[in-house]
Amino acid sequence: MNLLPGTEQYFAPTKNKKVSALVLPKNPSFTSGDTTLINTQQGLCDFIDLALQLPICHVGIECKHIYGTTHVTLPNGYDKYDISAIQPTELCLTLCSWDITSIKQHTFIVNLAADIETSQLQALFDLPVAFVAYDANKLLHCLWALDLIEPHRIWDILITEKARYLGLHQFDKRQSFDHFSDKKEAKASFVMEREHFYSLKATLARYYSEHPSSEQADIVCKEVSKLYMLQVHAAIMQGIHSHLLEVEMPWIVTNAAMERNGVLVSRKQCVKILTGTKAKLAQWQAELETYGLMNPNSHDEKTVFFNSLGLLHHFKDGTDYSFQREMLSANYDLHPTIKLLAKYSNMASISKDVIFQPGIVGADGRIHPKHKHLDTVTGRQATMAPNILGLPATLRPIVIAPKGYGIGEVDLAQIEVAITAAVYNDTNLITKYNAGDLYSALAQEFYYSELPEEHKHCSLDIFKTHQGDKRHVMKQCTLGLIYGITAFGLAKKLKVPEFKAEQLMDKFLTMFPTLKKAMHTAPQYGTIRGYVSTATGLQRLRSENAERSRKEKNWMVNMPIQGTAAALFKMAGNRLYQLYKRYDAKLIVALHDAFIFEAPLDKLDDVAALTSQVMIQAIQEKYPLLNIRTDINITSPNSWNKDGNANCIDEWLNR
Repeated sequence: MNLLPGTEQYFAPTKNKKVSALVLPKNPSFTSGDTTLINTQQGLCDFIDLALQLPICHVGIECKHIYGTTHVTLPNGYDKYDISAIQPTELCLTLCSWDITSIKQHTFIVNLAADIETSQLQALFDLPVAFVAYDANKLLHCLWALDLIEPHRIWDILITEKARYLGLHQFDKRQSFDHFSDKKEAKASFVMEREHFYSLKATLARYYSEHPSSEQADIVCKEVSKLYMLQVHAAIMQGIHSHLLEVEMPWIVTNAAMERNGVLVSRKQCVKILTGTKAKLAQWQAELETYGLMNPNSHDEKTVFFNSLGLLHHFKDGTDYSFQREMLSANYDLHPTIKLLAKYSNMASISKDVIFQPGIVGADGRIHPKHKHLDTVTGRQATMAPNILGLPATLRPIVIAPKGYGIGEVDLAQIEVAITAAVYNDTNLITKYNAGDLYSALAQEFYYSELPEEHKHCSLDIFKTHQGDKRHVMKQCTLGLIYGITAFGLAKKLKVPEFKAEQLMDKFLTMFPTLKKAMHTAPQYGTIRGYVSTATGLQRLRSENAERSRKEKNWMVNMPIQGTAAALFKMAGNRLYQLYKRYDAKLIVALHDAFIFEAPLDKLDDVAALTSQVMIQAIQEKYPLLNIRTDINITSPNSWNKDGNANCIDEWLNR
């Protein structure tokens, strides 16, 4: 065949053409079992080169760090560090390579203080393998401080242990103490014991007898990488591995991102609140003095005061007495000072809340609460330093949006009832939830024979307007059912005789025979198994020596509801964390069943709609028969608020 002139160089075969190797293969035997220090750019390049050649199964990771600002010690003794000022100093990585018979460790320490370009590490973090850490929260903040994107897959030793032993480390509130100080000391001791149980040293001891000889980064890194496969095996055996992969491990990143994002707080509003609370406290203290209670902050004086009224026995707590807000609110009707004291105690607590103090504002001008992961037995969120989730709804407008941005909130409507219906497969309750206004639908059936003709088949909106009292009763019955309220407790809420409340509860349950049966059998099965679980597989364990009680029965019924709702909520949050990036939006708070976010004002509507869609889909993928609804609040985007009321602080101060 004759080729056209000039084409031979493209098509004609060549003989003995040498092809240069683009990559020189590394010899991993030189790094196996040793720790190699990297403090040059070439050293980092060689390390990445080796990592891309090794057959890696997982990577142990640890990062040492300091803070660019000094910590603040809060009134409770907690040392608050500014997460926005974190400065990574040393990154340790243990590459675990495998062959047919064994796994080898290759440990490297990257000196982050050296003059090297750390962006090259992204090639390593993009590998589709698990990166294993103990308490990955701080690690993520370090990576983000280096402008690196987190790995696709993270495995946290600490979070796994919390999931494996969920429910076993709870303070026993049934204990009796001679003095309040004894109870406080017992709680502090319990917290220390719990922290020790979940420490890396104690965790390693549970899997094998060895423990790290020091807290050096390379030692810790090697240990967590060794522990990984043992812990994965334990999680699989326990049946929680899928839940960890699908829910908790991605939530580690979402959770840490909310910490990093923080919230912007108006100092002007904080000063206004502190000034207002000071005036209110003075007013209420003067009113309490007229009744003879001179110092409402003194436990001993309150004891003497209520003893003089013959009411002290109502505040009995073990062998001591409690005047906490929960105890006071249960006894409002006994004497006018009790409600007044409750108001005073609540206001005093608000006045001491660290969120109103300027000392905890980070270097970036925002407050960064600690978002506690798996610290509750249902898997729901908790926060501290400050407790942003405990901020009263009327005070939320202290959280404001930065210039050009708005704050929005999307809340799942009546979701716990929907999850109750789905988890226990009660078709009648599913039908009632899907009708729209659940409590009106329930009341329309419950009170059918008592209703006037025009309200027996009217729309739920009309029913809510004209039969609000009956709707309220159904709401209390429904929520009481979920939380295991007693007839006595329901009677106090509805202000009816106890026998009447018991009749209400019995009649209410006859509407849902499937649910009634499940509430009876679920705790029995849970007791035999030793745990109850969410629909995603997270388990709350029962102590072997636990007494069967009404309290245990209640949590065994409630945990599958609360825990499933929390798991599906987290799955939605994990998706939103990724999807928000294209909108320059970010999650700032996860409040029970609501996500609060910041987004550019011109994209606020789109982000709110996206948030609602993702939250609905996350639940309907698991329970397609539910007509999930959300409430969207973007009407006053300048601040975080309840139902669009941005003026509630002024209303609260003036009432």
